Amino acid sequence: LWIYIPGIIADTLYDRYFPIEFYPTLYCGYSIIYTYLIIKHYSHIPSEGLQLAISHGFIENYNISPRETEILALIIQGKSNKQIGDQLFISQSTVKTHISNLFNKCKVKSRYALITLLSKYSIVVE
Repeated sequence: LWIYIPGIIADTLYDRYFPIEFYPTLYCGYSIIYTYLIIKHYSHIPSEGLQLAISHGFIENYNISPRETEILALIIQGKSNKQIGDQLFISQSTVKTHISNLFNKCKVKSRYALITLLSKYSIVVE
């Protein structure tokens, strides 16, 4: 409420000098900002510090290599190809090759489809 008070005071004091009222502008601006912050707060899913366990059955069924398992865990955390490469000390083209191999082995075409397939094999997130 204390944020709106300067707008109300400015409206009353400078009403005859400025044709534009400050209060409605402030009200709309702060409403947009607060709505954005609320949506951002409640839709945020933290990816840091998650402990992921990929089902051993999934790894055996699709013949996933240990390196591909590492990359798969990072994909689940929402990391980009660059972030995966930086974390595993490999180039982005190598990351793309591993991801392509994962897609071919699992017969999927996107990261979303891969994660959906993984959800059927019980990913444990703590």
